[in-house]
Amino acid sequence: MEILKHIPNRETARGVVTYDAQDLPETQFVQSHVNLNKPCLIKGAVKSWRATQLWRDPDYLSGLVDNPEVRVYGHSNYLDWKSMARNEERATFRQALKRIEANEEGIVSIPSIFCVPDSPFYPLRQDIGVFAFLTQKKAPVFYPQRRFFMYSGAGTAWHYHQIDETLMCQIKGSKRVGLLSPDCAGFKQLNDDLMAYKYLDGPGCFASYKDEIQPFEVVVEEGDSLYIPPFWWHGVEPVDKELGITMAECWASPEYKLADFKKPVLKKLWKEAFSDFGIAKLIMRHGLPAIMSRFKNKELVLKMD
Repeated sequence: MEILKHIPNRETARGVVTYDAQDLPETQFVQSHVNLNKPCLIKGAVKSWRATQLWRDPDYLSGLVDNPEVRVYGHSNYLDWKSMARNEERATFRQALKRIEANEEGIVSIPSIFCVPDSPFYPLRQDIGVFAFLTQKKAPVFYPQRRFFMYSGAGTAWHYHQIDETLMCQIKGSKRVGLLSPDCAGFKQLNDDLMAYKYLDGPGCFASYKDEIQPFEVVVEEGDSLYIPPFWWHGVEPVDKELGITMAECWASPEYKLADFKKPVLKKLWKEAFSDFGIAKLIMRHGLPAIMSRFKNKELVLKMD
């Protein structure tokens, strides 16, 4: 799956603001990026973690858990289960890691391993450290706090997170990530084309609005973290076919982000509450506080544009 290849204007893609983890104050990270919904790369954010040091050994990693059964895929990660299920197998965690390490198939993926209480993978938390630049955060409202992706050669199709903040942490291996702002003028057509995977067939689907697409692109190396704000489209490709491990760390967004109605993606989300029960629950629980928070934080909301 060539996820980034056909995105228009890659030759002029912008980078994101980059920090060294040890030099990034929490106030700057929160005020300049989380509050304003702007991505950034944090070098060395997880470099000192036990996971980054020890998980390069599959035997050590599999020994942390009781060898549960996992779903294994021979393709990159799609957004819908129908596409994912085309090449789905079951294997023990140890067997799956061995397949990833050998990578005789070209692509092997174990996506979305939840590291939450009552999960067989909860013991993995013992090797996870802390973020010096993020000590104050609330539990996420939509996604699990922590999930892992283990793979070789597998990328992830373009998608965005409906709410919640995310740090994409590279425990092992490096990834190339493309990002598209939620303020893109051609959002509706872009949304339709990306959700239908039309970009996999070539650049033709973007022809009528390619000048409106201004991508960002960044390489997230082993030990780094990429802050991905909610509503930002992102597509991911590994830089090689070695064993790779990514952790997504999530926490609750500032409430006003859910009520930024100038963004087409938010208008779409609220409309979907009439037809999607999960989104309806999200809006019913957090919609009014979001609207009230928007009025209280007018200046911040203006700076998000």
